[in-house]
Amino acid sequence: MPGDSPGITVVKSWDHAGMRATGSHEVIFNHVRVAAEHAVDVWPADAPPAAQAEPFRLFANRQTALLAAIYDSIAHAAHDWLVRWLAGRVPAGLGHPLSRLPRVQEKVGQIAGLLLEQAAALRFSAIEANLAKVTITDNAIQAVNIALELTGNHGLSRQNPLERHYRNVLCGRVHTPQSDSAWLAAGNFVFQSQG
Repeated sequence: MPGDSPGITVVKSWDHAGMRATGSHEVIFNHVRVAAEHAVDVWPADAPPAAQAEPFRLFANRQTALLAAIYDSIAHAAHDWLVRWLAGRVPAGLGHPLSRLPRVQEKVGQIAGLLLEQAAALRFSAIEANLAKVTITDNAIQAVNIALELTGNHGLSRQNPLERHYRNVLCGRVHTPQSDSAWLAAGNFVFQSQG
């Protein structure tokens, strides 16, 4: 619907620690009419489709692919910056780049393992798609956390992009589905499928 339709009010409430280049202001709809041809997935309020219906499954897969890709990409950007920084950082007492230290190489390998790319190809059930979003987001956060462990104060400095990547990747936890609801649905499904 057009943003200037009667009854639409935008409350400029977006003031977020991460993702400062985006905006998720509140939108209040007060008796706003939506033409039937502009509505998505119309059904009677008292007869919604089942949770495992095909439209929900496809939505969950597409949401997982798109939303998780954002946070996975943030973690990849953090990884790329970290690798360049470690290769160029030569502490005075060490005499060579941090990238040569076995501990650093191990941690960068751990990050690489967390960021293995998996293609969903729209084959997940809605429950599996939600678990994939949570897992990919958690792995992205863990990968950036490891990068921060390796860089210390340098990683938290606003002069380096890792600080921004960290703020941005943390935002993944608040997007639907959140981990508790995804895990609850998956656990419930496991027990229901047992008997």
